[in-house]
Amino acid sequence: MADWLSNCKKQDFGTNGGSWARQPAVIVIHSTEGNSFPGYDGGQSAPHFTIDVRTNEKRQHISMGVAARALANSSGGVETNRAGAIQIEVIGTCDPNKKNNAGWLYIPSMTAQQQSNLATLMRDIARNKNIHWTTSVSFKAYPGSYGGGNGVRLSGSSWNTYKGILGHQHVPENDHGDPGNIPISSIMTAGDDDDMSLTDDDVNRIAQAVWNTLVTTITDDKTQTRMGTLLTWIHSDSKTGPKRGWDYGTTSPSDGSDQTALTLLRWAQGDSRTAATNTKPNSD
Repeated sequence: MADWLSNCKKQDFGTNGGSWARQPAVIVIHSTEGNSFPGYDGGQSAPHFTIDVRTNEKRQHISMGVAARALANSSGGVETNRAGAIQIEVIGTCDPNKKNNAGWLYIPSMTAQQQSNLATLMRDIARNKNIHWTTSVSFKAYPGSYGGGNGVRLSGSSWNTYKGILGHQHVPENDHGDPGNIPISSIMTAGDDDDMSLTDDDVNRIAQAVWNTLVTTITDDKTQTRMGTLLTWIHSDSKTGPKRGWDYGTTSPSDGSDQTALTLLRWAQGDSRTAATNTKPNSD
């Protein structure tokens, strides 16, 4: 996959945060706390991407083949920028005291279209770098999200193993509280027609869920064959899989295949935590 997205304006500052300590596994969302594209001190504090969700202008500053520079990194602690973190700055503010500033966007109140604009960029990144389309953190409102002890910031060990979507407020060795309480659930379901590709880990979890469902509630060979086929082509052709999956899996609702298909589709659309709860697969 290309390390520069073709649908983003390239604004290369000629600097980066160095080589990856682990391969990209996380998308970190920031807010610029301003109303226009920042200069990032000539790139010294630049993320990989900046987006103005109001106009959908997207700029890429740093190759996804290397780390960005928008996170604080303490000496002797864990890696932050280099820990597989693809970083996005959203132009706007999470500070409720600034939400009425003329020309500013209050990010927690993004419109549906603005959420979709951000989601599309995030999905492009996730597809390109095989990042899990999931989040297991709470996005806390600013100013309560500020500080090292904000209640949502990850420990160093949790950060090192985290996979998915989070915010600056969750990164260890940092005290910033952005992007506040953004509507993360709505953002991650925005643009569902742009079906998400599945990671290998997603497929393993789907396989476990399907197996558990089949062996406990479905016994006829016809259904097992149909669900095996469904799983195979959702993995190999996930761009059209969810639409095809719905049509395919609901052709014989009486034998329960529609419920199993729904589980697969929810995973394909990024709601794996809910799917896991509904199907009760073994924990991964």
